[in-house]
Amino acid sequence: MSNHSPESSPAEAPLPSFPPIGLLERSLLSFALLLAIFSSCIPSIPSADMWWHLSTGQYILHNHSIPHIDPFSSTFAGKPWTTHEWLSDVLFYSVYSVAGSPGLLCFCGVILALAFWFAFCSLPGPLLSRILALGLGIWAALPSFSVRPLVFTLLLAALFLFFLRRFVARGLYRDLFALPVLSVLWVNLHGAYILGPALIVLFLVGVAADSLWRLHDAAEAKRRLLGLTLALLACVALVPLNANGFAMYAYPFETLRSSAMQSGIMEWRSPDFHMAMFYPFAALLFLTVAAFALARSRPRPSEVLLFGFFGLAALHSMRNLPIFVLVAFPLLATYAAIPMRLPWSFPVLPLLLRRTLAIGVLILAAVLSSDVIANHLSNELSLEQSLFPFKAAAFLDEKHLPAPIFNSYDFGGYLIWRLYPRYTVYIDGRADLYGDAFLENFIHLYQVDVDPRPALVGIHTVILEPRCALANFLRSQQDWNRVYEDRVAVVFTR
Repeated sequence: MSNHSPESSPAEAPLPSFPPIGLLERSLLSFALLLAIFSSCIPSIPSADMWWHLSTGQYILHNHSIPHIDPFSSTFAGKPWTTHEWLSDVLFYSVYSVAGSPGLLCFCGVILALAFWFAFCSLPGPLLSRILALGLGIWAALPSFSVRPLVFTLLLAALFLFFLRRFVARGLYRDLFALPVLSVLWVNLHGAYILGPALIVLFLVGVAADSLWRLHDAAEAKRRLLGLTLALLACVALVPLNANGFAMYAYPFETLRSSAMQSGIMEWRSPDFHMAMFYPFAALLFLTVAAFALARSRPRPSEVLLFGFFGLAALHSMRNLPIFVLVAFPLLATYAAIPMRLPWSFPVLPLLLRRTLAIGVLILAAVLSSDVIANHLSNELSLEQSLFPFKAAAFLDEKHLPAPIFNSYDFGGYLIWRLYPRYTVYIDGRADLYGDAFLENFIHLYQVDVDPRPALVGIHTVILEPRCALANFLRSQQDWNRVYEDRVAVVFTR
């Protein structure tokens, strides 16, 4: 039988505490921490998908309508397109039109910071343990930080976790009232809205498992199960309140079944632990398992279920890694609690001195964060030009090279942003639009696993990465002329 008592958790074990501080000092220190989180969460570079999201937002605001057929490609022009991220696109373009790329990077930094803040606040525990676990969590999730609608999924997932954990701890139905509202917002921001109902299902199973382990009173467990069931039904029933209606019920599952996306797109693959950027993720994974094993109190079955589910999801696809981080680092902080047992006690400081120290901490956090933020934003333009065909797109447009064009997958979104409506692209990051057969055929063509000449019939301009296999092939063809090349892109025409 578990050594838990009902409704207990390791974070509630008696630990020596710091001297109490007032509301003002607590607010100043909380803001200093939030500022430090924000400076750590600002994406360093735009993502390849950012550009077509901006174009979609621009299209919606300029045409006062949400597109349901593809306007941006020559290959799928007029085909049905599920614009499932339309609200994210409008928000991104609105911010970009006012503040440019630096403003958009800061906007996403704010969204990510709020996600980590709510995850940080979702479980109690010693402050030092929570801050250290938070730092490791942000470090582990850094490879996923970019300008894309996924940032809204991270925030909404953190909010779901926050309210669900509050409900399980307190049993108050009002803690669930926000979930249906968040679901309506989520289904218009990102196709991963299905994660919300999935979290409720995991908490349902977790509460039932905790009840079997006698960690909940039977009557209280039934109340929690009823509340979670009603919340789940409400969230699922409200899914059609989006620009695509009932089609959004099927969309997430169609995406998850795509074999071409799983194999051909880097973020859908498993993390490669030969790469140093995944070491913090491995550390978070193993340290949390160790904390579970060594803690004085056993973890609840519900906590093990949540950790195991998202741990497997992150190992299966690096796209799921930041969701796992939001689940795992609060658990690590709770079960690896650092009690700070000191042989002496902290003196009780005068009110004025406490407030002066709190203001000093805030000023220090502001200065350090400002330096980090300035470094991020000052490098944005040079990084943008080093990753995307900035000069090649300008050359193509200036010389009025003939259409249609063929382009690499990662260049598609940028070319839409720079050249639409004068040019349309062959392919871009909207993998769900193009489908498995087209994506697989494109990969074979791009890697020259097949003879590319039949597929290029009717194509007059090609823009690719200089070192890719298809670019090397075109250099050997007499009917293709290389008219531009730099370190980022090469352009062929005929």
